[in-house]
Amino acid sequence: VVVSATVARRMWGSRPAVGQRLVVDQIGEAEVVGVVADSKWESFLDTSRQGPMSADPGMMLFGPFHQQFPWGAPLVVRSNVPPATVGAAVTRIAWEVDPTIPIFGVTTLQSLIDEYLADRLLFRKLLSALGVLAVVLSAVGLYGLIAFGVSARTREIGMRIALGAQNRHVVEAALQEGLIVVSIGLAVGLVGGWGVAQLVRSKLFGVAPLDLASYGLAAAVLAVACLVAAVIPARAATRVDPMEALRYE
Repeated sequence: VVVSATVARRMWGSRPAVGQRLVVDQIGEAEVVGVVADSKWESFLDTSRQGPMSADPGMMLFGPFHQQFPWGAPLVVRSNVPPATVGAAVTRIAWEVDPTIPIFGVTTLQSLIDEYLADRLLFRKLLSALGVLAVVLSAVGLYGLIAFGVSARTREIGMRIALGAQNRHVVEAALQEGLIVVSIGLAVGLVGGWGVAQLVRSKLFGVAPLDLASYGLAAAVLAVACLVAAVIPARAATRVDPMEALRYE
């Protein structure tokens, strides 16, 4: 048999594994003829919860082919030609050796991976769509909130200008207030987003819970919304006639 590195380490420690003997179910007493690196079994995701056969993916051994697969076996072929061509060629060669060999389930490894990850990919797409929708709604809500707050102070801004305030200072003040609101919201949102990501990380394949690109994009969209919401109403308020503001007050 050929054993995995974990088996060799746990059973024989620092001693050489090759040449050691052990008893294996369905094989009997066997001699270790090689050691290979640990590999996944049944699943390339978190295999600790996939069942008893994959509870410890490192504990693997490989026996003689005819004993390991008495009912048949999968054949894996790597090639640069189209999969359909490879499948036909392998089938033809196998039947040249033995016309009675039943060959079925010819497919590509990528197709098997896509099928296995179908539910996770769907979940990822739904999360992505909901995430984009959440960012858009947040941007619209933020724009409306800041724009309303600045517009409600139009008379106040007019009075400040009447008392000598510069237009640039008025716009900077409105922008600063908007950025404070966005900063607080982003801080709370980042913590909440990280917490939610920890809850769904088992459904995220190939995506880190702390995806800096996604967080950065969402923060940039909200910052731009804040900038536009603060600058446009503030600039409009600076065009108010100071005398109108004074008469209003």
